[in-house]
Amino acid sequence: LVNNFTFAWVGAEKTGARWQEWYAQHESGERFVCLVKKDGRIVGYGSLLAESTYKPFEEDEVFEIADVWIAKPEREQGLATLLITYFESIAHDEEATYIGMGVPLYAAYAAAQCLCVRLGYLPDGQGMTYKGVPVVPGKQYSVDDDLRLWFIKDLSAQQDEE
Repeated sequence: LVNNFTFAWVGAEKTGARWQEWYAQHESGERFVCLVKKDGRIVGYGSLLAESTYKPFEEDEVFEIADVWIAKPEREQGLATLLITYFESIAHDEEATYIGMGVPLYAAYAAAQCLCVRLGYLPDGQGMTYKGVPVVPGKQYSVDDDLRLWFIKDLSAQQDEE
């Protein structure tokens, strides 16, 4: 995992520490981690939090999809859709009413923004956040992975269908 998914701006040491933390959280039930395999190779990953780190989701018990990543050569093959749908099924099995995710706002995440909408996610109505805190008009923020718009999906329609 560290060899395949270390980003230049993070480095191998921090990536390894993150995977160790995720593993411990997975073992404790705090985070559900899923790896995406294709032809025996790990080509992506994601995680699901039953207790969101985003305050409005935490307060409303919204499950949070976090850190979905598919390797560039494997994109546009439906793997992210499968992963998100799988997380929805887990949240549904846990009797969650809602599931959501925060998506960065710059062009590198345009496909993720569009995918959210195609899969039935809508903005949560709270506006943008920076590091999970609502942005303040007139204040400057870095345009990076921490500047996000949060999307939410109602799972109760799926529960009604059963």
